[in-house]
Amino acid sequence: MEPGGTLAILGPNFRYCPGRYFDCADHTLALTHVTVAEHMYAAGFEVAAVIPRFLPYSFCGRLSPLQA
Repeated sequence: MEPGGTLAILGPNFRYCPGRYFDCADHTLALTHVTVAEHMYAAGFEVAAVIPRFLPYSFCGRLSPLQA
């Protein structure tokens, strides 16, 4: 990272999928949009925007992502 650079963080949000969050072997710590923002701020980053529900948890469902 260079000063003034931008970092985007994307991942599952435990708040919206608690029953399935730990289905993946690498999901060992429950993270929400709030906890990630707090950790980034504590590490010295400026948090410019937080979008809690940017993507659906799964692309499976009645509508395809292009129709939603």
